[in-house]
Amino acid sequence: MIDRKRALTYAAILVITVAFITTVFTMAITGGLSGVRDGFVLNSEQYQQWTYYKEFEQLKDIIDDQYYKPVNSESLYDGALKGLVSALGDPYSSYYTADEYQAKLEELSGTYSGAGMSVTADTQQDRIVITKVFKNSPAAKSGILAGDIILQIDGKAVGGMQLEQTTDLIKGNPGTRVTLTLMRGEKVFDVELTRANIEVERVQSRMLPGKVGYIRITEFNGDCVQAFDDAVKAIRKDGGVALILDLRDNPGGYFDAAVKIADRLLPEGRIVSTRNRAGKEETWDSDAEHIGLPLALLINKYSASAAEIVAAAVKDADAGKLVGEDTYGKGIVQSLVTLKDGSGLKLTTSEYFSPRGQKINGVGVKPDIASDLPGELKKDPSRLTDENDAQLKAALELFRDLMPTPSPTATPAPAAATKAPSTTAKATATKAPSPAAPPKTAAPAD
Repeated sequence: MIDRKRALTYAAILVITVAFITTVFTMAITGGLSGVRDGFVLNSEQYQQWTYYKEFEQLKDIIDDQYYKPVNSESLYDGALKGLVSALGDPYSSYYTADEYQAKLEELSGTYSGAGMSVTADTQQDRIVITKVFKNSPAAKSGILAGDIILQIDGKAVGGMQLEQTTDLIKGNPGTRVTLTLMRGEKVFDVELTRANIEVERVQSRMLPGKVGYIRITEFNGDCVQAFDDAVKAIRKDGGVALILDLRDNPGGYFDAAVKIADRLLPEGRIVSTRNRAGKEETWDSDAEHIGLPLALLINKYSASAAEIVAAAVKDADAGKLVGEDTYGKGIVQSLVTLKDGSGLKLTTSEYFSPRGQKINGVGVKPDIASDLPGELKKDPSRLTDENDAQLKAALELFRDLMPTPSPTATPAPAAATKAPSTTAKATATKAPSPAAPPKTAAPAD
């Protein structure tokens, strides 16, 4: 048996050896031991990464020493991290500083400060398009309309910017100002607005004539699943015979929220599958329990991402009819990663496919019944009513045979046998199909 003294000696030698190896490795990586650095063994990938780090530090040192103004090192590092993610060329991946990340989480929860409008990236024409303007928001009060194209934000051209960069520039503290340069048709003009706190209502519902329930989901964020459940419950209580789910201008949101709502609409079967770059596949399935009402989904070219998960699932399962236009075609999933210092990363990590394995990214989901709206209503949805909404009317027509038959009018007195029935019938026919205009709806924000 080794005696105590010899054991302590071996332990001391081991500690010294480990400390020496650690010091040599650290100094070699940082360049502090030039003689050892040249002989240190790294594989090619490690050496390339080390070269990048050294070039970055060299560039930063030059800026620190020679730039004509004082330099904020923290801003340089933030910019470098943003640039690293931006170099992916993916408009849906972004790096957020700690403050930006907190604001992003607040936005997803349903409250944020900004202009009060929804925007999307038209990647084919490299432009940012306003898809929705919230009622009583700074954007609405400034005369901004859906369909306007953003050219500049505070004088900075948005061409080539990622979508997240654009929305980050529009958002800001309440009371601060931002100037947008917009294009509407051939007209280019500036709009200055004052940012404000925006409360986003994700779900609106009501009963249409004929006992057809209507639910609009503007984004799959916040408490949208619970709000959807509450809306369905109210429609059932009021004797709803069918359901129209409006996903027009819905840019997406949380993946799991879309899956949960799809589960409520579908019988037992596949909802969606995802595949990452290694080809690993994950699947999500629905159980047998579902709402069971005849269903129609309203979609348009700005229905994207999570909205397309629901639309594709309903179509492939033949659980309802899709009415409207081809959807946007954003069939990719982003994951939020919280970093140690409170900053965050939104990164595209996989692509998703319909229950039948159909590709959605870059393709979209086609409606079963094609229906369009006039250009003036697309540009200014505030003018949209039940009477002029051709897509809504096409969906209602699907349920015509399910609607309760109107109660017959009372038999008129003999003296009015010729004229009175005609007048009464005309009044009833005119009034019954004429519901109030739909409430203005909120949409995701900038």
